[in-house]
Amino acid sequence: MLPKEGITPEYIREAVLRRFWYVAIPFFLISLGTILYCIQAPRVFKARTFILVEPQKIPGDLVASTITIDLGNRLRTITPQVKSRTRLEKIILDYDLYPEIRAAATMSDAVEVFARNIEINANERNQSFEIAFQGRDPRQVRDVTNTLANLFIEDNLRLRGEQAAGTTRFLDREIQNIQQALEEKDLALREFKERYMGLLPENMVRNQQMLTHLQQRLDTINVALQQTKDRRILLETQLNNLRRIGAQVPGAEDEDSALAAGSGPPDIVELENRLRNLRSRYTGKHPDVVRTEAAIERLRMELEAAQLESGSEQGVQDPGTGLASVDRGRFEGHPLVAGQIRDLSAQILSIDTELKNLARSEE
Repeated sequence: MLPKEGITPEYIREAVLRRFWYVAIPFFLISLGTILYCIQAPRVFKARTFILVEPQKIPGDLVASTITIDLGNRLRTITPQVKSRTRLEKIILDYDLYPEIRAAATMSDAVEVFARNIEINANERNQSFEIAFQGRDPRQVRDVTNTLANLFIEDNLRLRGEQAAGTTRFLDREIQNIQQALEEKDLALREFKERYMGLLPENMVRNQQMLTHLQQRLDTINVALQQTKDRRILLETQLNNLRRIGAQVPGAEDEDSALAAGSGPPDIVELENRLRNLRSRYTGKHPDVVRTEAAIERLRMELEAAQLESGSEQGVQDPGTGLASVDRGRFEGHPLVAGQIRDLSAQILSIDTELKNLARSEE
C-alpha cells in the first residue's frame, strides 16, 4: 500500500530491501544458465564475402552494353544454379561437411541444411552483393564461402559470355545482311554509272574541259580547212593559167603528147604576181612561197640558156620582166613546164585528200 505522503526515495529503498531475493535469485539463475549454455553450446562461425559488380568501362554513347539485366535479376538467375543439388553435394564431399547428418540421415538432408546455412543479400544501390555461410569449423567456413563466391563469379562470367556470344552471332548476321545489301547497292550503282557514263554530276568539270578542248580543235580545223581551200583555189588558178597559155601557143601537139592536154610555159610576170600574192598571205618559209621562188629562178635560168643557145636577135624585150622573150613554140614541151604541171596536179590531189581528212575530223 502506498504511504500517505506518496512515493519517496526512502519508500523505494525499503521496498527493494524487503523484496531483494525476489529479484536477485531469478537474475542469478538466468545469468548462470546463460553462461552454462555458452560453455556447453557448440561454436558456430560465420564468414562473409562481398562481391562488387563493376559496370561497363566503355562509354555507353560509343558502344551499347550487352548486359541489360540488373543485379537483382542476375542473382535470381545465378542463385538456383549455385544452390543446385549437384554443386552442393560436390562442395559437401570436397570439404567433408555435415558428417553426422550424412551418417545418421541421407545426403539430401545434408544438402538442405547446407542450403539453409547459405545467405545471399544484394545491395543494388552499390551494385554489390554479400555471400555468407556459417558452420562449426572456421577454416571450412572460410573455404566454403570462397568457393561459393567463385561459383557466383564463374556463373556470372559464363552467363555474360553466353550473352556476348549471342550478341556476336546476331551482329555477324546483321553484318552479313548489311554487306549483302551493300553489294546489291554497289552493283546497282555500277550499272547506273555504266548506263549514264559521262552524264553524271562528277563528270561535269571533265565534260566542260573536253567540250572546250573540242571547240578549240574545231576552230583550228575550220581555220586549216579554209586555208587549205584557199591554197587549192590558188593552185587551180595557177594550173589553169599554165594550161591556157599552153593552149594559145602554136604547135602544142608536137614534141610531148603527155603535155598536149593543155600545158604551156608560165610567164615570169604571172609567177612574180603569184609570189607577191603568196608573200602577202604567208611567210617566206611557206612551201608555196619557196616553190614559186624556185620556179621563177629556174625559169629565168632556162630563158637565159635558151637565149644563149639560139643566138637569135629576134627576141624583143619584155617590159614586165626585163628579160628577152623566146619563141614559145620551142618552150611548149620543155621539161620545166611539164614538171610544174605535174607538181601543181600532185599538190591539188594532196590538198583534196587533206580536205577530206579535215572534213572527217570536223564531223
